[in-house]
Amino acid sequence: MPMQRSSARRGAARFAIAALSLPVAVAVGCGGDPEPITAAEALALLAALGDVGQLAPSNLTDPNDTVNCPGGGTLDYAGTVSGNPPSDITFDMKMTASMCKFTSRGSSFEIAGGSVDQKGTLQFGQTSLSLDLALDGSLEWLLPEKEGVCAVDVDVDATGSLDPDDELTGPVTGMMCGHEVNVDVSEFN
Repeated sequence: MPMQRSSARRGAARFAIAALSLPVAVAVGCGGDPEPITAAEALALLAALGDVGQLAPSNLTDPNDTVNCPGGGTLDYAGTVSGNPPSDITFDMKMTASMCKFTSRGSSFEIAGGSVDQKGTLQFGQTSLSLDLALDGSLEWLLPEKEGVCAVDVDVDATGSLDPDDELTGPVTGMMCGHEVNVDVSEFN
């Protein structure tokens, strides 16, 4: 008889382990993936990179800067700038996020971490300017009920007047958080 009890206990233990493993398997591999970021949320995140942070150096002699985010946290910039207006300016910066909280286009984001390389040129004419910019990197984003990592691979080719009241125009193309981007830069002004 003792042999049957031992066998029954092993069978019960195996059943318990299998029963406990099922919820873990469902959460990890069978439909437990978080809800992805929508195309509208991806554009809101891209807009925030310009609204909250900067997409071109604000200080043309020293691009190293820290921007405080409206809801807390920071965006840190480090890099190099060569050239001075009215000549062309070339810049190579890295934006690094640290718990940056903001609202953009109705979505309340937190960028917990990650970085985006910003490389480009500003070209100055007599009365106009043009911006050629490449954004490449990834950001760890959080929304109230979901989170994820957003791959950034976006190009901006904008032109405008030297008048600060005039808006830039031109295509913004590429991929943002797995969504294709093809809009005019004026949508972000």
